[in-house]
Amino acid sequence: MELVYFILGLVAATTLYGVILLHQTKSSHKALRKELYAYNDMTIQQYDELTNTDATRLSQIQLITSFYEDIQHKLETDSYEGNTELNRRVTGLAEVLNQQGLKAQQYNRDTDEKVNKAFSEINQHQKRLKMIQKGEDRDLKSKY
Repeated sequence: MELVYFILGLVAATTLYGVILLHQTKSSHKALRKELYAYNDMTIQQYDELTNTDATRLSQIQLITSFYEDIQHKLETDSYEGNTELNRRVTGLAEVLNQQGLKAQQYNRDTDEKVNKAFSEINQHQKRLKMIQKGEDRDLKSKY
């Protein structure tokens, strides 16, 4: 009889551990999915601000969305089955997000350079116009 109680206790403890482990995996998946959706929203917003016609970024975002849906489907059917696949895909998503962040930084740098160049040209033209208005432009006087 004691052996039966021992076996029942062992089975109950193993089942309880399995339930707790499954709950922790599901909770961490929900938190990770929420974080990834936040990154996805941020990526979409930056994409809309920077360019509206870049088809490659749009396809990458659609690819990320399909990854989300695939991962969610796999984890709903069997929580243990997709853990290694989930880690691989999360790593891939992180790389895609890093690449998009680097592209955004490069775009910002290029834009800043162009704006600074335009402002310096405007300042040069303003100075030249003031010199012409005051009659201090020697090049213009020598031409006429």
